[in-house]
Amino acid sequence: MKEQNENTLVSLIKNRLTVLQPSFLEVIDLSDLHKNHNKPENSGHYKVIIKSDKFINISKIEQHRTVYKCLEDLIPSPIHAIILETKN
Repeated sequence: MKEQNENTLVSLIKNRLTVLQPSFLEVIDLSDLHKNHNKPENSGHYKVIIKSDKFINISKIEQHRTVYKCLEDLIPSPIHAIILETKN
């Protein structure tokens, strides 16, 4: 059941970020690397690599804010931590 929930969350993250019309999008669940980390139950660590023309002419900080805005109700749970790699 845990694997299904993780796959569902990866799918949810991808779905939320489609609004940015990415030309590339990868969501990686890194939760297994943080098994002993003190975090809320049923929350995980993720890495998002996203390339979008929506990021053209905006700073890296604004790119990250744009992604966070799409995911804000998922943080801090079920997304406990997220690594962002944004590209334009």
